[in-house]
Amino acid sequence: MDSIFYNEKLTLDEVDIRSGEIFNPKAKNRVKIKYGYSFNKRFNLHLDKRSEIHKRFEGANYKGFSADIYKMSFSNEYGEHQILFDYLEKIPSVVVLYKARGSFFVIIIDSKYPVHWTAINYLNIE
Repeated sequence: MDSIFYNEKLTLDEVDIRSGEIFNPKAKNRVKIKYGYSFNKRFNLHLDKRSEIHKRFEGANYKGFSADIYKMSFSNEYGEHQILFDYLEKIPSVVVLYKARGSFFVIIIDSKYPVHWTAINYLNIE
């Protein structure tokens, strides 16, 4: 969890993942994933300047935040963007970064309605 870094108030309009897959290409919540993406030593989470974090939270093996997200990306230790969440409008979300049993998980709960950060209680995170 110590190798996870947040960067806020960035411009992510130039992020272009050329060799990858686009999920939900015609929806409001498009996600672009680079083929063969990798996060070996470091995980960077970037939010654009139009996104707004409302509440941060953390526990023994997780941390996260609730936010209105417009654009968000994950990059590796070299600053190469691996995954881009490219929303056409701000989407209320709860983002949880969770480490358990030797694995790392990113859990994103989003909705067209506001999502309270306590939604993590439904995940039964240990």
